[in-house]
Amino acid sequence: LLYVHIFKCIVLIILFDTHILVWVVGFVIYIFIVIIGFIGYVLPCTMMSYWGLTVFSNILATVPVIGTWLCYWIWGSEYINDFTLLKLHVLHVLLPFVLILVIFMHLFCLHYFMSSDGFCDRFAFYCERLCFCMWFYLRDMFLAFLILFFVIYFIFINWYFVFHEESWVIVDTLKTSDKILPEWFFLFLFGFLKAVP
Repeated sequence: LLYVHIFKCIVLIILFDTHILVWVVGFVIYIFIVIIGFIGYVLPCTMMSYWGLTVFSNILATVPVIGTWLCYWIWGSEYINDFTLLKLHVLHVLLPFVLILVIFMHLFCLHYFMSSDGFCDRFAFYCERLCFCMWFYLRDMFLAFLILFFVIYFIFINWYFVFHEESWVIVDTLKTSDKILPEWFFLFLFGFLKAVP
């Protein structure tokens, strides 16, 4: 849904009509969702998630000056262990609450700078814009509950839908799987990773 929302905003050319702060906060939301999703992907500690965390940590280790320290800080020791998973679990629980605050900031910026659709705002003065009224709250809450319904459905009822067959293999740090491929929701970022030399 996030990619659909980004695509819709680009297609409707809202990039040129919306305040830059709305786009910056939206990008921060995207980064938070990717981080929360990756941490949730790592937590089961299967073969795929272990090697995914290893690859990501090695990418962080290449950052000049602070790379080794950053990798050590994430792992909590010289290698991935139970303490690493505990730290990631705490982050996975706490970051969604921060994400909710950032989403509210995004909605506030959106409705503060542009309450109505972008097409009408091109021809209206600032004082003629629609005010942030109850209709926008109700519309946003309806969409939030609709998305929450689908999230709950895929978490509690159809949870096996998002797992790859290699996600059921228990971690063996001495063996690398033959079929290492990220989950479908990380393929987009995996393409960027492969494009970087």
